[in-house]
Formats: sequence, structure tokens, C-alpha cells
Amino acid sequence: MAKELPYFKFEPNQWENGNIQMLSRDDKGLFIDLCSMYWSRLGDLPFKLAVQKLCAGNATALNSLCDEKIIEVIDANIFIKFLSEQLNEFEDVSKQNSKNAKDGWEKRRKQRKESERNATALNSLCESDAIREDKKKEEEIIEYNITKKEFAEIIYFSFDDFWSIYPNKTNKAKAQESFNKIPKADLQTLETHLNHFINNKPFKEYSYPHATTYLNQKRYKDEIQNNNLNNKENGKSIINTKEFTTSLWQLETQVSEDDIKQSLVIAMDRIGMDFKNIDATTKDISQEFRLCTLKQIREALRLGSLGNYGRTYKLSTQEVCVWIRSYLKDNKSKLI
Repeated sequence: MAKELPYFKFEPNQWENGNIQMLSRDDKGLFIDLCSMYWSRLGDLPFKLAVQKLCAGNATALNSLCDEKIIEVIDANIFIKFLSEQLNEFEDVSKQNSKNAKDGWEKRRKQRKESERNATALNSLCESDAIREDKKKEEEIIEYNITKKEFAEIIYFSFDDFWSIYPNKTNKAKAQESFNKIPKADLQTLETHLNHFINNKPFKEYSYPHATTYLNQKRYKDEIQNNNLNNKENGKSIINTKEFTTSLWQLETQVSEDDIKQSLVIAMDRIGMDFKNIDATTKDISQEFRLCTLKQIREALRLGSLGNYGRTYKLSTQEVCVWIRSYLKDNKSKLI
């Protein structure tokens, strides 16, 4: 194969949406082998040779590709349109509606022999294409890393999560300043401690400190005694166990529709699909998974949009609900 043509262009979008998706995996694999052989032979691929080398002599193996017009057989030669167009582009020649790729390449071989200047121009064109491709790949990697970082950050215990749970809601602005100074490595500790801290009030008249005090003094690293309000005092229960557990659960799982909608928008951007009615989807998720935490929903959407629960062909409310249920099942989460 000529040095000028080390690779051919391949459009993932056309592959995803083209007729090739209607064929079996075996047919898809055979098509890739045909493309490689066609390119390496500069478009000169006799039908019999392809059948002998790729199909073990079974000519019917190519029927599906021919029926879907993914390949053509012209004058006993294989013809693959998108590769032939690329071969023509390398010589900066107008696209020809050629029925025989072999004739086209014979013409180009003669032109290369006749003009060294054309060969130099061809090398320059290939190098320019390679530079553009490398630059495009670098930009895609940077964009992917940024997106990946954004997804990683949304699963951390946030200030909104903290403020929605903490009992003493005083001076929110200063509390947020204190929260922002906490290392991300301590956020899981804070979340765990806060749940136990609320659930183990030392005595009935105990007053929770201001949120700023709790954060600045790093109270979330203190040990907690198991002195919850379910203990009896003077033979009388201070608080009903069932009511306390239910109210605490509701406090922890309080998720706004705006939070869910924001997570859905990120998922849409990640997979390049849109909802027909994102507001209706947001409302359905809010109602069906009202006992889930925001962190659970965000993580389920993140994993789902990354393909952990299967390929997404159409983004819908049903599809997103499958993601959340799959996440809850994998993590053995229960909705009580």
C-alpha cells in the first residue's frame, strides 16, 4: 500500500445510523475486512478474490451487504462508494461517478509518474489531514476529560445536601463559606456523621449548634454516643420510633425537581440525545423515586448515560427509570 494512504476516514455517525446496523455482527465484521482489503489494494478488488480470501469460497456470504447497497459489484469488481470517494480526494480531483475503481486508480498511478510536483502536493495534503485529525483527537480528549471531571464532582455530598438536613439553619452564607473549605476527602465523613448526629440527640432539651460552628470546629470528626431519643425517660418514651425514623428519612431524601432536571440535562449532553418533554420526565422521576437521595439519582443517571446499563437508542422516561432501578438493585438499596 502506498505511503500516502496509511489509513482511510471512518465516520462513526454514519456507522451508527446507516444501513449497516440492520445487518448481523458477522456481516459487520465481513464489511470491515472488505474495507481493509479494498483500501490496501487501492480500490482494485476483484469479486472472486474477495470471496476466496474472506468468505472461504462462499459467494452468498456477501448477499446481505449487496442487498442493502453497502457494497456493489461492477464488472466483476467490488465497489465501495465512500472509500472510492476518499481515494479521489487524495489527488484533489473532482469526484467521479466511476463504475470501476480499478480504472480510476490506474489513471492516478499515471499522474503520479508524470508529475513529481503532484506527488509532493499529495504528500502535503496527507500530512495536513493527519495534523487536523491529531488536533481534533486532542480536542476530543480534552473535552472528554472535562466532562468526566464534571460527572465525578456532582456525586460529592454538596452544601445543598448538608443545608437541607442540618437542623439549625442559621446564617446560610457563612455556613456555605465554611463548607467550601472542607476537603473533598472529608465530605463522606461529614455526610455519615451528620446522619448519626441528628439521629442521636443527647437529651430532649439539647440545642444543635449553628451550622458554622459545627463545620468550623470539625464536629463531624467527633465520636457519637448512642443516646437517641428512643430511650425512655421516667418510664415514658420521649419520641415515637416509627415517626422519628420516617421524618428523618424524608429529611435526608428531600430532592427538588430542579436538582433532578439539572442531572437530566447533564445526561442528555453526555449521550447527545434530548427528551421530548423534560419537565414531565422530571416530575415522573420525582414522584416515583421520591424516597431516593439526590446522590443516588445523580449516580444512577451518570452510570446510565455512560452505558453501564446497556445501549441507549432513545432517551425516554422509561429508559431513565430503568437506570435508577438498576442502580438501586446493584447497590442493594431499598425504598422504604
